[in-house]
Amino acid sequence: MKFEKRNCIFPSQKYNDHYVDDMIAAIKAKEPYSWIRFGDGEIVFLEQEYVRPVNQIRKSVGWSASTNYCGASIPNIDLRDRMVEALGKSTLVGMFQGDPPMMKCLEKINVYPENICYAFDNVFLPMNAYFVNNILLKNKLLFVGRESNFYKKKFKEVLGVDAVGTVQINSYADIDKCMDEMCKYEYDVALVSAGVNANVICYEMTKKLNRVFLDMGHAWDNAFHQPPNYKEYWLIPAWQEGKAYLANEKVIYNDDLYFNNSGTSITTNPSEDLERWTKEQNLLPVQL
Repeated sequence: MKFEKRNCIFPSQKYNDHYVDDMIAAIKAKEPYSWIRFGDGEIVFLEQEYVRPVNQIRKSVGWSASTNYCGASIPNIDLRDRMVEALGKSTLVGMFQGDPPMMKCLEKINVYPENICYAFDNVFLPMNAYFVNNILLKNKLLFVGRESNFYKKKFKEVLGVDAVGTVQINSYADIDKCMDEMCKYEYDVALVSAGVNANVICYEMTKKLNRVFLDMGHAWDNAFHQPPNYKEYWLIPAWQEGKAYLANEKVIYNDDLYFNNSGTSITTNPSEDLERWTKEQNLLPVQL
């Protein structure tokens, strides 16, 4: 098996830049893989009674009493403890290396991730051609989260990917039911957008199933924003020289997605000028 957990001395370890290869290897070997992240919201939950008293957090953090922002409210010591375990045992943890609040939490709980990446690498995944081509387009996907039905619909429209299903979760109160539901589907990769709950879901599901579980954060919200928050979203499946496209099929040309509206099949040529070529072929830009 190519995939292995890389043990490093924290905090001197470098950010991981081979996570897509690790995912591919885990899928092929049918090994569990969990990628979670610790941003500002997750750090606040870690701080509970370790770094700051709950009543102080409630006074200083405006969203702490609501489940709308992070999918959970404070106090929640049970969630904190499950997040601590996930932090120490997940395959990959996204974080801001050297970030003072995060470092203070790690020092207090004396738990350190073995393999880290940049905290927003998960949000950038839809801009990563290698990820889109080898993970999203080649594997059975399950969407998990409050907006999972919407994401499934958009994936079908934009990328032609039909996910195997969706699982809803609105708050921490739903987390165990959510994981029970996830066990009922056949899939290779679960794409989880559930706030701080994603930490627990992605890690604890690896104890139940040998699948890949990714905390996607706000990646899909950004990608499906009107227009996308970043031009690079969904311009990814790599150019394939000489690829033939049927009538009414989506065309991937360099950086952009088009719809073959010509009524006939076409064969693409990357050496031609994009603007002229799209006009000649009667192609329409795909709108997200």
